[in-house]
Amino acid sequence: RGPLPAALVVEIFYDAVRDDEYIVIANPASAVLDLTGWRLTDREGSIEFPRNATLAGGGRAVIARNATSYLEDTLDAAEYTYGAGNATRMIVVGRIPQLNNDGDEVLLLNRTGTVVDAFVYGASPYAGDGWNGPGAARIPKGKRAVRSSVAGGFQDTDSAADWDSLRSYGLGQSDLPFRRFEIDGSASGFLSPDDSLATLEGFLDRAATSIHAGLYTLTNPVLAESLRSAAARGSSAWSRTLRR
Repeated sequence: RGPLPAALVVEIFYDAVRDDEYIVIANPASAVLDLTGWRLTDREGSIEFPRNATLAGGGRAVIARNATSYLEDTLDAAEYTYGAGNATRMIVVGRIPQLNNDGDEVLLLNRTGTVVDAFVYGASPYAGDGWNGPGAARIPKGKRAVRSSVAGGFQDTDSAADWDSLRSYGLGQSDLPFRRFEIDGSASGFLSPDDSLATLEGFLDRAATSIHAGLYTLTNPVLAESLRSAAARGSSAWSRTLRR
């Protein structure tokens, strides 16, 4: 495919438990994008970006139906709102858009009314600009529709292939980027919790320099004993702490 459009719809939360529907758009370019007069529409109602609205290069913007609900549910602040909440107000044109859980479309229009990007899902019959083929699969209530990534960027085929995924995305779920690690040694694959005890015990018993553990509680006596032994190998002070 050619270059990506000026902006992309990259995430939709449409089958919400309460009034916290939201849309996320992204700027795939490096330059700032002027969003003044751009609109998001489900072809029944529209919301328009206000004057001087911009989106930084490589940035994202959350447009929430209720910015207060969005903050409570994700612990993150929305940039824009078309309902309640403390965020920059979108301009509502016609009725307030409310996405249909069974099928609908979200079109991103520039200030001339041209479709820049589209997201179509479920039973929506949309067959216009920005989309090809049937809609993306419907996602369960409380889950997010998320655009796929490829080679560090966004996948954009204007089809369901950009959105349908075996992965499930929950509301407020951490979305940490993949990191590349280079090691000089061997790697062991195992399933947890089914087959992890012996593997973890071995790692702890072979530790020669340090052990870094992130956990809430530790109730397994085998792992506790391995940690106590490791502490005894390295520091009597740590051993006393573990005994307490």
